[in-house]
Amino acid sequence: MLLTIPRAPLPAGLLLVSTVFLLTYLYLHDPLNSNTHVLSIKGSTQPTQLSQCPPSSETSDIVLSIKTGATEAFDKLPTQLLTILQCADNLLLFSDLDQDIHSLHIHDVLDRYDPEFLANHADFELYRKQKKYQAEGRDIQTLGSMKDSNSDWRTAGHNAAWALDKYKFLHMIERAWELQPDKDWYVFAETDTYIVWRNLVQWLKGFDPTEPLYLGRGEPMKKEEGDGFYFAHGGSGFVLSRAAMYLFCETNKGLASRWDARIPDLWFGDYVVAKAIKEELGLNLTSAAPMFSGHKPMNLPIGAGIWCHPVITQHHLRSEEVQTLWMLEHDFYTNSSSGSVPHLRFSHLFRDILTGVNFPELRLEWDNMSQDSMYTIKPPRTRVQALKKPDERVGEPTVEEDPNASSEACNAACEVTETCFQWAHLNFTTVEGTNRHSGGICYLSSVFRFGNQRPEESWVDEKNATNIHSWSSGWHLPAIEAWLANAPDECGKVDWT
Repeated sequence: MLLTIPRAPLPAGLLLVSTVFLLTYLYLHDPLNSNTHVLSIKGSTQPTQLSQCPPSSETSDIVLSIKTGATEAFDKLPTQLLTILQCADNLLLFSDLDQDIHSLHIHDVLDRYDPEFLANHADFELYRKQKKYQAEGRDIQTLGSMKDSNSDWRTAGHNAAWALDKYKFLHMIERAWELQPDKDWYVFAETDTYIVWRNLVQWLKGFDPTEPLYLGRGEPMKKEEGDGFYFAHGGSGFVLSRAAMYLFCETNKGLASRWDARIPDLWFGDYVVAKAIKEELGLNLTSAAPMFSGHKPMNLPIGAGIWCHPVITQHHLRSEEVQTLWMLEHDFYTNSSSGSVPHLRFSHLFRDILTGVNFPELRLEWDNMSQDSMYTIKPPRTRVQALKKPDERVGEPTVEEDPNASSEACNAACEVTETCFQWAHLNFTTVEGTNRHSGGICYLSSVFRFGNQRPEESWVDEKNATNIHSWSSGWHLPAIEAWLANAPDECGKVDWT
């Protein structure tokens, strides 16, 4: 059985418009000195205000820095250039190699590291090869599959480009101030980040750029830093105010270089940023969730918690998904019957993007992200457990079989749990020496989302034990249908907090 919502028709002429956007952007748009957003149709060179972009008067004090890597830049940047980057009056591109994409320069933010460090550290093996390939005229993109030669249990499965990425962050912040000083807001994002500019501008109006602010979607780092420490997820985007940038780049001049030697021992770059800002500036993260999202539309946690909130960023989007969202925004703003400009919300994304998505009852080798701790539900007890402790959880449903035992048992547990929309079952095996242990974990979720394919995984952990994981997922279709039937079409006034 499949739950299918009728798909809204895609905009006509998508490819033609996309091509025109890109050509016009590259030839007519100067990101460092822009007074208008350019859209040329059928050869016209008359500048036209894009419906997706706020007026330049509202974006002239916002600097957008896009972080990329040489192995991916020319795969992902072109789509951003013909979509969301058209709204950026102050655009900076940062990477691990000096390159140019037409008139736009991509800055190498690693070139200020100590030459001996660059020449000898294992994490910079890719960096050295990229420069060699560039000098020899070879295809740099072929290095995208290069493995991390310095990986450990925390970074297993990541490639060399991921390992190199953490060294960019602090120097990127410093370089953004050098190239575009004294602006109100500095937004940092990636080439698979989507930004809803009208919502971003409106949200920032609620803050004072003269106050030191570090804004983003918080992720905890309990194991390394203890309770209460959060870093802003880089792919979702993070924002620093003018005052915070001044503290970072002027009051603490040379901060990035002083941290160079510490970075090899830290895990990843967005964590490095939070740690440096906390230690050097005394700043904690101000949460921007759920408006800054680490998910793309197919993985949004659909439920009452985010339904009516405005969307500012999304992450992990493929190029075609970025283009689809851009056209959705265009239709949303141009077809609005409201007298004022409306605000794109998560409810609009679901209605317009996820229409036609089939939620099956069961999918093997699939992870629908039910293990997300924010939305997990405690599985019901078995009847045997209930009989042993009859006074606990009185009136709650019970099941015959332990939900952890199998995907079928996990599905049965979701069906009898009132707030359950979906489930995922993890089957695991751990081999340590001659000892072998197998089992399962059932996750029930109070939201529903599509998720991603997840083939069987195998890795060696810090205890030198081999771990094998396989996932299956399912959706409680009657519960999803009932929720959607009652979800509000109109959400009322936007809550920007």
